[in-house]
Amino acid sequence: MTDLKSQSNNRLTQISDFLTGNKTATVIPFSPDSTKFPSRKDVPRREDAPEGAAWVWGADDYLGRVNLLTPARVAAASKEIKSGQIILTFLGTKGEDIKGPEENGNCGIHHWAQHGIAGRGVLIDYWTYANEKGMPYDPYEHYCIPYFELYACGKAQGIDIRPASQGGDILIGDILFIRSGFISTYYSKTPDARAAAVLRPHGLGAADGQRWAGIKQEDAMLDWLHDCYFAAVAGDAPSFEAWPSHEEYMLHEYILAFWGMPLGRREGGLSSSLALLVTVREELRVTGMHWLSFELTLMEGIYSKDFHIILPVNNHHSSLKQLKGADEHQK
Repeated sequence: MTDLKSQSNNRLTQISDFLTGNKTATVIPFSPDSTKFPSRKDVPRREDAPEGAAWVWGADDYLGRVNLLTPARVAAASKEIKSGQIILTFLGTKGEDIKGPEENGNCGIHHWAQHGIAGRGVLIDYWTYANEKGMPYDPYEHYCIPYFELYACGKAQGIDIRPASQGGDILIGDILFIRSGFISTYYSKTPDARAAAVLRPHGLGAADGQRWAGIKQEDAMLDWLHDCYFAAVAGDAPSFEAWPSHEEYMLHEYILAFWGMPLGRREGGLSSSLALLVTVREELRVTGMHWLSFELTLMEGIYSKDFHIILPVNNHHSSLKQLKGADEHQK
């Protein structure tokens, strides 16, 4: 009965695609050129992976969400560039695959480095929003930023952070950046205070002495991060998500291991870059950026210092129709 229902749904999707010109991803492996992808709750279950795994690009894929950065999407995103101003700044993998006599090099950041990461960036400046709304917080302490507050922040800054499939401004393959104020707070502290924060004891669980502000571990956040089909996410906080997690899971587990989505944190000058971009954005009256990231080709590496180029781009509302044309071109 389940198979019959699935076949019927797939047939209806095919008819809908024929009538609308869409290309819907329904069967694993998904095609990166698809113009519609399922929500987190509707992703086909992978019997060879833990529940919740959505690494859907094929058995031999090691790019994950970077697959979404197709030539057509990158080219369309580049057409948004408004200013030439430059701001610098595991699929089935086991422990023995990474280290030991059976290591095979399948899991490593060199896959992303060889493909390249370039596309339209979306900046949510939560630090400015919270301070303007009279909601001060300390980025050096545990503080959760829930989805509903990110949504309100986006609206206040001219961006509907829902995916385009739900009527928002986020397009398949966008790169997300969240500014939570770490670098601004860092420069306001004395050297001794900075050192004391870094030296706080690190352990497992909610009592961890390392405490940082970041996005909240919640179903609404998981659904949003998944359903937007971001190619990558990053932020200026040391942990991106609120740390330590007070849930039985961490967002890192979903973002990196389950979805294969690159995650950038404050390293590599990212914090300073986002702070500077906020100033440039206000001067040029733009809401986004074109992001280029150059990773080091470290065979079997799990982390890389990188070099960024950020170019301010046009307002998302004025060019959303243009970028949707990238997906239309791929149909």
